Amino acid sequence: MKRRIILIMFGFFLIPFACEDPWEQHLDEYSTARATQTLLEVIHTTPELSTFSELITQASAEDLFTPTKLRTVWAPGNDALAGLSEDITGDAGKLLQFIQNHVTNGMHPKSIAEKEFRCKMLNGKRVTVDMSRTEIEGEEIGGTFNNIATNGVLHQVNRVIELKPNVWEYIENTEPGNNQVDFLNSLTGELFVDSLATIIDYDPQTSQPIYDTLSGTIWYNQYLFQNADLRNEDSLFTFLVLENHVFTEQYERFRPYFRLPATDTRDTVVFRNYMVAIDLVASGSLTPGEIMGSLTSVNGIEVPFAPGAISKTVHASNGVIYYLSSCDLSLEQKFPPIIVEGELESKVLYPQNQFGGFTRIKPLASGGLDYVFDDHDGSPGRIVYQAGMVAATRYNFYWKAVDDFGGTYFGSQPDSLIRQKIEKVIYLPQAPLETRFPVHRTISDSLLYVDDLSYEDAQEKYCGSYTFAYYEDFWFHLVGSGNNTTLTLDYLKIVPVFE
Repeated sequence: MKRRIILIMFGFFLIPFACEDPWEQHLDEYSTARATQTLLEVIHTTPELSTFSELITQASAEDLFTPTKLRTVWAPGNDALAGLSEDITGDAGKLLQFIQNHVTNGMHPKSIAEKEFRCKMLNGKRVTVDMSRTEIEGEEIGGTFNNIATNGVLHQVNRVIELKPNVWEYIENTEPGNNQVDFLNSLTGELFVDSLATIIDYDPQTSQPIYDTLSGTIWYNQYLFQNADLRNEDSLFTFLVLENHVFTEQYERFRPYFRLPATDTRDTVVFRNYMVAIDLVASGSLTPGEIMGSLTSVNGIEVPFAPGAISKTVHASNGVIYYLSSCDLSLEQKFPPIIVEGELESKVLYPQNQFGGFTRIKPLASGGLDYVFDDHDGSPGRIVYQAGMVAATRYNFYWKAVDDFGGTYFGSQPDSLIRQKIEKVIYLPQAPLETRFPVHRTISDSLLYVDDLSYEDAQEKYCGSYTFAYYEDFWFHLVGSGNNTTLTLDYLKIVPVFE
């Protein structure tokens, strides 16, 4: 018995020494502790990398391979670099960017554990890498992998990683001739931002600061700053470039609906060109097969897209560019109906008090919610909403509103019927709340009864029409008939009419 116990214990103590953790083996395989050369030493002493070594010296790029930073290098072999363009080798800046395009921070060995990701290279460019299948930008690469150095891992590969421009770099460097591209480039200029500027003095008359304008002047392009920053390497875009006749067709089709008032100082032609261009970009880098008939722009507009209309494709570092020979974007697509939810968080209540307004959970309502303004102590009370930009055309208004609570949650008015209407208001941001939203025009002809008493039977109801003379930011209010009258709204639908 004593002998059996000893044998069992002896076997137990052998177990830790007989088994090794596979994960520990995996980590040890890529450990830099066993290496004897730095990445730069590996490059300089490998005959098949002599051209890459010379380019590093030519570009004074040795600091990219500093021994104190852990990095991964995809080093092109001599054959891969044999046809490298003089446009790169003859330009110090481009050569440095080219080398940086093959180096990233961290360890990325060839391993089944490495999944596809957009690898950020030292030049800021994103490159799609899958080291489990040894693919770069979706193409298989060959070579010698997992040369572990003291400060990272080197892969000797049989092709270069193309230095692609981002979408904006492509546009910026495209030869003049395309109306859309030329227009976008024309928007580039300078903008003074006082918050960035140095104050050098104060005006003795007004006490206003006097700025050093040079310190507060930045490079600026309205399209990039306000619509889509096509320079951003961390984002992906699908960008459409319309051939000249297509861009002109869209300009002429939409021109009447982007009418500006005489008081607006903007250049009308520039503004209309801009409004045509803003919906020609979408988030994500999409193949023609992924765009199922239309492309959803960054502004939510469905832009028709036919693969057969593609006349040219350009792959950028942060997306793809399609030149189109046709794009029949209709008025209905450019100016879709506007839906304003009753519970919209940015709404303004008048009067503002501790009672009265609340969002209700209603599964059959739009978005599962509606809004009730009850016991508001206003004469009358009102709810102000910002609908957003509307075109210079006639709009019909429809609401869904349900009174399933007997007209009020307070007091005893079981037979009370809610009456309300829509009016156009003007937004005066500097005015006190009582006068901030003066009525401009009536949209509903009269007060309308909310006579739907349940969501099961509720229907959209026509509640008015209005013709906008200009393209403008539209504000409206929902207003009742008198003191303490309840207001309620699921949503307001604003539908453009094109005649």
